[in-house]
This record gives sequence, structure tokens and C-alpha cells, in this order.
Amino acid sequence: MSCHDPHTSKASGLAMLKSVQHAPFEARECASCHEAGSTHVTGDRNLCGQCHTETIAAIDAMPVVHAAMADSAACMTCHSPHVGDTPALLRKTGYSVCTGCHGTINLSDFQVHTPAREDCGICHTPHGGTDGRLLVETDPMVLCGGCHEDAAKTHFHPMGDNTKNPDNKGKIVCTSCHSPHNSSQKALLLGDPTRGLCVRCHDPSASHSGG
Repeated sequence: MSCHDPHTSKASGLAMLKSVQHAPFEARECASCHEAGSTHVTGDRNLCGQCHTETIAAIDAMPVVHAAMADSAACMTCHSPHVGDTPALLRKTGYSVCTGCHGTINLSDFQVHTPAREDCGICHTPHGGTDGRLLVETDPMVLCGGCHEDAAKTHFHPMGDNTKNPDNKGKIVCTSCHSPHNSSQKALLLGDPTRGLCVRCHDPSASHSGG
């Protein structure tokens, strides 16, 4: 089933192959990637770069490259060289292609952020980016605000450039209180809202004398 659809196929007469085929495979030009008489490819990521020149060059120019790209068979970690269900020829669909390596995201948790369940690419760039989190927008306030446009009206806790998060010395942003992926608490909170969440920043042992 890595290559075949077990039920139906849009491509007639092709042994029920998945609907999208890699161009060299569709043309049956096996020798363009494989050595004669062998199932092994003739190279590593440089092989893909012979055709996908601009894509590989853009990835290499990024300040931070996805760690998966360091693998000698980097492209094929996520992409099928033959057929797939999408134009990107991903080996799996949605978040599954990412959680194969990033297993710390628990999508069976009590609360799961909808984009995390649908497609990691909604918030992250798959190949590389400008920071270690590979976010499509490095400022969480801007990133989250792309969907949660009413956050400023519904959230009364101070956030943004004029605030300071004592937990990490950065500014208070959406992810200071909410998990972007999953949580055992309602509203994807990082702790129990009756106490556990607040004491992450507000030390209950600190003196409150004088206001």
C-alpha cells in the first residue's frame, strides 16, 4: 500500500497505483535514478537536486535547515520517489508524516490544536526556516493571530512587546499559556487554570505587601 490504493485508482490500467506519479516514474525512466540492474538510487540528496534545482538551492540557503535534511536520503524520508496521494508525493498524510519522527506530540490528548491534527505545515515550514522551530512566522503573536483574530478582545491578560515573561525572560505571548499542539487541560492551557498555570510566572511565595 506504499504504492497502491487498495480500493480504487484514478490512473486506469496501472495496477491501482496511487493517483500522483513522480515524473520519471510515470515516464518509466527508471535509469534516471537507479543504477542498471539495481534498486538502489544513484546518489543522495544531490540526485533530487539534478531536477529540483531551485528547491534544493532554496533549502540550502535557509538559516536553519530541517534536521531531517541532514540524512543522506533526506528527501525520501518524507517523500516517495514513485507515487503518492498528493502533488508533494508525501509518504503519509497530514500530521502523520511529521509524528513519525516527532513522537512527543500526543494527538490522543484531551485537547488537540486543530491545525496540529490537520497539517503541521499550517504553522511550520517543512524544509527550513529562520529559527529552530521552523515556524512560518517567527512571532507567535502574529502566527496565532492569523487564525485567532479576536484574541485581543477575548484575552485580558497583558501580552505583547510591553510585557515580560518571568518564566523565560521573553515577552508574554500566546504560547506562554497555551500549548500549540496538545494539552490535558481545556483551551490547550499549559497547566491547571485554578493555580498550576499561574504559578509558572507568579511565584506564590513572593511577598505581596505594599500592593
